[in-house]
Amino acid sequence: MLTLGLAGGLDPVHEARLDSPDNFTYDGAAVLVEDGTVVAAVEESRVDRIKRSNKFPSAAIRTCLEQRGVTLGELDRVAYYAQEELANQLLARLYFAMPDLELRLDARQLLAATLGRELRAEIDPAKLRFFQHKLTHAAGAIAHSGFDEALILILDNSGGLFLGRREESGAVSLQEILPMPPGKSTTRLFQSLLPFLGLGPLDDHQAIAMAQTGDPATFRPLFQNLYELLPDGAYNLRLERIGQLVGKLEPRGKGGPGQQHRDLAATLQEVMEGIVFHVLQHYRQATGQRNLCMAGGIVENSTTNGRVLASGLFDDVFVHPSANDSGCALGAALLASEEAGRPTPRRRLQQVDWGSDAGKSAGAVLERWEGFLTRERPAATVRHTAELLAGGALVGWVQGRSEFCSRSLGNRSVLADPRPAENRARVDAALKRPAGSVPVTPAVLEETAAELFALPEGVEV
Repeated sequence: MLTLGLAGGLDPVHEARLDSPDNFTYDGAAVLVEDGTVVAAVEESRVDRIKRSNKFPSAAIRTCLEQRGVTLGELDRVAYYAQEELANQLLARLYFAMPDLELRLDARQLLAATLGRELRAEIDPAKLRFFQHKLTHAAGAIAHSGFDEALILILDNSGGLFLGRREESGAVSLQEILPMPPGKSTTRLFQSLLPFLGLGPLDDHQAIAMAQTGDPATFRPLFQNLYELLPDGAYNLRLERIGQLVGKLEPRGKGGPGQQHRDLAATLQEVMEGIVFHVLQHYRQATGQRNLCMAGGIVENSTTNGRVLASGLFDDVFVHPSANDSGCALGAALLASEEAGRPTPRRRLQQVDWGSDAGKSAGAVLERWEGFLTRERPAATVRHTAELLAGGALVGWVQGRSEFCSRSLGNRSVLADPRPAENRARVDAALKRPAGSVPVTPAVLEETAAELFALPEGVEV
């Protein structure tokens, strides 16, 4: 049973017609699942080189099919990460706004036509499945957690808190116990404040990094008008009052964020954590659940996750490594596979190296660059790399299949000696990103982790 899950827009890489403020897509991806188990998964950005690509994941689909050695026609189901009814409503509004569009297909017809055009093969529209966006987040998290039951917190533009249970058949049931629509979305809160920080709509990770050196007390009184915590885990956001920040900050200059911007980011981080803990503390008590899963784009906030883990509120916390919208392709594939009677096996996810294998392509790529670089194959690769790092070099480390997540986990990494403070800026410069905009990750021996990190009691590495 082969199921393909998709996330992303329906525009090809050379067009931009079907994206709109109401239908802004990003983190395009494709995931191939066989009998409930992932066999291949690739983000479109790894192939088309568009950061957080909002295009139809044509290249990612081809990569997944090639990994398994199958064609589009051999797939049993293709699943998309949006409800069919909602997709049809969005298309209807686009068609009204753009009368020059000649093709006026519904979502099912359009997805089938796009697949056929991009893959040069026909697909039976009856094979297509559509799933609610936040359910794809939740399904991927609980399916790979190894839990029989858990609370599932989805922090997204439209998220919620779910109670997930694994049935005897292996299928997972999802019961929403606290809706978090756009008007109560912490993601929307982040996005509304990003312009005040001089950041774009997808730069929430930079705001999180800025928060580490800010003082939340500076803007705390102002934020008291933006939200309120209510009894029984409820809360309200007053997003319409964001405008009160106008004139309270200087514009961000070319030199980067000032202390005001860092303080605002710190207050935003504090507010988000306060809401998360308010919700979790109540529903942990109300449901008696001792396990927690987390997913959704804003969940890629390791500061919040670490505090939830260290709080002791739950016995076990699972944050899916593909928490952003690329993970929705995974959730859609798993839901479609489960719908067909092939649920995900019950086991905790240990790795996400599901992409293309560098060993199969590196040689050919390097040959094309022979006029610009030299090649050698050292007898002791690890020792040679350690010597290079100790000598001050930056090292691009590539091994095995690429990881399916937004952060490097060791298969696609830039390595540097952590001792010289200036190496942080060198890594940022090498990756062409603003200095300090993305947290760096220390790599240590597993047996020494407890000596270097303040790990919560009972946490296994």
